Amino acid sequence: MGLMQSEEKGRLLYVLADGLLREQVDETAEGAKLRIIKNDDGTEKMRKWEYTYPGITGFITGVTTRDGDYGTSILISIKDSNDEEFTLALQAKSKYGEDFLHKLPNVQLTKEISIKPYNFTDGDQKKSGVTLTQSGVKLTNAFNWKEGDEWKSVDGYPQVDEKKKPKNSDQWMVFFTQRREWVLEYLKEKGLITEMEAHIEAPAATTDEEF
Repeated sequence: MGLMQSEEKGRLLYVLADGLLREQVDETAEGAKLRIIKNDDGTEKMRKWEYTYPGITGFITGVTTRDGDYGTSILISIKDSNDEEFTLALQAKSKYGEDFLHKLPNVQLTKEISIKPYNFTDGDQKKSGVTLTQSGVKLTNAFNWKEGDEWKSVDGYPQVDEKKKPKNSDQWMVFFTQRREWVLEYLKEKGLITEMEAHIEAPAATTDEEF
């Protein structure tokens, strides 16, 4: 099985802020952990029983996007060495989704890949994303990278105008949204991701309490 540190089979996997892969299961499932989701006022909203995993290893067989009530979801289809199939759902606007999209062009679909989200604090800075490893090599950003002392990027990739930097969080949000849409369109044009047709039923996408 491709899921790390577990013998349980999963179908739909998603990632929360803690950087763990999660699979919702029945409350009777052996070893399942309870997660209580609360409303803003602290009252209980819902309960979920889950398995958690640090990562998954397998072959990516396709990447699609789906627009839902909480934004665009990236649905990554994965088949492991035992031919078991999984769908890893990431929100495109999350740090995990952004990182995956920026590294996707460097993925070789004919090779097995290890996908492991991370979330940690380095000094005062919080860092989160997705580590993609193939043949022992960690994949890097395919849109904006450093060669020696010089930064290079794909033609047309949106960059911050140093003379007119965003002045507040709303302006930064607009910039990152526009850049994300550009990256999505680029990946669609290159045939690396496809947009799910409206009539096709998709796995349950991530919700507003997921990242």
